[in-house]
Amino acid sequence: MAEHEKEEPREVETRVAVTADVLNQVQIARSFPRNVSKAMTRLMELATRDIETAESCFYTLKRKDKRTGEVKKIQGPAIRLAEMTGHCLGNLRWGGRAEGEEDRYVVCQGVAHELESNLFVSIEARRRITTRDGVRYGDDMVTTTTMAGIAIAMRNAMFKAIPSFIWKPAYEAAIDKAVGDASTLADRRQKMIGKFALMGVGVEKVLAFCEKPTLEEITLEDLQDLIGAFNSIREGEQTVDQVFGAQAAPIEPPKSQAETAAEKPEGSQAATEAPPPPGASLPGPGPAGPGQPVGAPLAAEASAPKKPNGTNGKSLRQTCWDLLCKTAKKQQKGAPALLQELTKKSSLSELNDQEVDVLTGKLKGL
Repeated sequence: MAEHEKEEPREVETRVAVTADVLNQVQIARSFPRNVSKAMTRLMELATRDIETAESCFYTLKRKDKRTGEVKKIQGPAIRLAEMTGHCLGNLRWGGRAEGEEDRYVVCQGVAHELESNLFVSIEARRRITTRDGVRYGDDMVTTTTMAGIAIAMRNAMFKAIPSFIWKPAYEAAIDKAVGDASTLADRRQKMIGKFALMGVGVEKVLAFCEKPTLEEITLEDLQDLIGAFNSIREGEQTVDQVFGAQAAPIEPPKSQAETAAEKPEGSQAATEAPPPPGASLPGPGPAGPGQPVGAPLAAEASAPKKPNGTNGKSLRQTCWDLLCKTAKKQQKGAPALLQELTKKSSLSELNDQEVDVLTGKLKGL
């Protein structure tokens, strides 16, 4: 008891000192109030300074309603915009910390103290630190998840303490700057495909995320969602698997007749060579139809007369597709992604016979 009694006055002195420090900061802030108009102008300049900065100012999440099954889009200002807001406004105290760990979660706290009005906001964020199977993350991954949780809690606290009319114009301008217009769509769309490729996300998963059959059909709105999703992954809001895993497994390319026959047990050769039932489509390249995956054939194209310049009696396009599938398998990527890389096209049906012949030659050399 005596030891406890000795420590108590020291704790009281600490609280008194902290309170006096905060009151002093409030008084200084009120003596030198911010110019809100200048702060908003400065924030607009920072958020739209360049495309890369503008892209970092917002995030996008997609969440499925458990009751209705409807997928809803959530978009909001990111931690980078919160940092710029605090820098431009001044007269703020804000920060974050990890409060502790539970069995499956790490609990983080973010605080923001707007000194002129003496408004204090504290927000908690819980981040899961186990896999879906209940296995705890490794130490490095727990640290990464914790840092992401702190950033999220700080962001939420900042935008709770600061009225939206101050930061929202810069937020909307940053989105416009990042997405661009019709004249820049093709270039920025391709750059986002490249950024996701560095994360190990193939073209087919990006198309599934946007619910579009080809890259050319990705719109400005889709591009905005892709940029926001990229930021949410980079900031630790969600993982690559959470963004793309549920709705977009890698699309398996159609297998050649030789590969199909090799997988079947002996005695099934006759079944392999049997003609397809009426109305069925053969494996081969072509744009996706209703219910078909990207790269699936059109029935009309599959049933078209075969040309003599293929191999083993196959059409030239079928031969090219088989080579594309085998090469993609060697390179551990999807056939649609390799086709896009070699030809800038998303389907063999977009190539004429001469271009198909040239592509076949390229694939033989790989």
